[in-house]
Amino acid sequence: MDAEKFLNVRVHPKVRYIKLLQWRSLVRIGLLNVVTRIHEHTHLTQQISSLHATILDVKRDLAQLESELEKKKQSSNNSDEYASARSSAFRKKTVSFSSTATSVSYQTAREFMSTDSDVASIKSDNDNASIKSDTDNISIRSSNDTDYFSPDEDDDEFFDLSPANSEGQINGKDESTTEDWGSLSQEDDELTLTEELGAIPSLLCRVDQLLDGTQEQQQNAYNTLKHMESENKQNPQFLWRFAKATRNMAAIASKQGNTVEQKTLIFKAYEHIEKALPLDGNSADIHKWYAILAGARGEYLGVKERVKTGTVFKHHIDLALQLQPQDATLHHLLGRFCYEVSHLSWIERRAAAALFGEVPASSYEEALEHFMAAENYKSTAWKENRLYVAKCYIQLANYKETYTWLQKASVAPIVTPDDEIVQKEIEENLQKYATIPEL
Repeated sequence: MDAEKFLNVRVHPKVRYIKLLQWRSLVRIGLLNVVTRIHEHTHLTQQISSLHATILDVKRDLAQLESELEKKKQSSNNSDEYASARSSAFRKKTVSFSSTATSVSYQTAREFMSTDSDVASIKSDNDNASIKSDTDNISIRSSNDTDYFSPDEDDDEFFDLSPANSEGQINGKDESTTEDWGSLSQEDDELTLTEELGAIPSLLCRVDQLLDGTQEQQQNAYNTLKHMESENKQNPQFLWRFAKATRNMAAIASKQGNTVEQKTLIFKAYEHIEKALPLDGNSADIHKWYAILAGARGEYLGVKERVKTGTVFKHHIDLALQLQPQDATLHHLLGRFCYEVSHLSWIERRAAAALFGEVPASSYEEALEHFMAAENYKSTAWKENRLYVAKCYIQLANYKETYTWLQKASVAPIVTPDDEIVQKEIEENLQKYATIPEL
């Protein structure tokens, strides 16, 4: 009898029901956790698979483009008397960089600024525009205060791969047109210096002023350099200026909405700077523009190539900064690199690391240091650099400073076509952050 009561208590229906509910709850929680993990894993796997499929598609497209480009180059070489006179080895000479070829140590803006006393002699050489002239090459070092605008972050520019306009015209202006230099207000001592050097160096000195001028002046600079191209194909100081002028024309094409011309000009600019690099590896300007144009060209390559391009960009900016540590544009470009790296999401970073190797680390604070260094070294107001200072403060959630720097960027003068593009983004952000409650 006692045994029966004991058994009845142990198997009481209410106890059994409660135990069953508890087990069901535990099983449900466990299943929910498993389903959630499976869903997250599946989503990440799908993203990586999609990225891999995109890479394969881009590789196929790139192979076709390279094949077409090779055919066009062969056709162009057959009709080019100068090219036919060169050796086959020289025509095929290229410069390549490994994705791991960053032997230069990475320094912050603060470290670069702390080395000012160590590089005083380099800065003196650059500021005094020292000139080396011989029969084959004329080297003119411009002031490191010259404004070299970097490509816009929205520049999905430039890619036809077709040869440059054989007539050498930009917006109806013939390359043989004599330029009006009256608009250039040069000092008498500068004119005396350039007159002693002959026609070509004198033109290059004046072109430096035009390259950072208005749209019309940039077009004049391009047409002038285009006219000088055939006689200066082995002059590295001419080639980097020609590359910069061609990139300026791409920015003008971007403003006009001519995407085909944009792509063509960016690739032509990259070809010019690629020829200049092996001719003079000690020029900060050449390393600077190689980095700029490699980055601009990388916008139209596949994901893997863009990652490699980022490494090449960083390598050449570091080299240029060793030669010109107080160059405002170089600090701006390095700030752009740090900003973009910091902008990568966790998934993007993990996917890139899994497919292409480790992605460099940086921070918005480090990017801000370089943008502020560029602001300090620049003698005039730089609209685009101030915009990126504001962008860093956005990421750091300091909206008061964001609005302050957007206002500073807005009042900076609009001089170049790049400034016109940047001004639109500044105005959009001013409207957005003028209503932030923290302000």
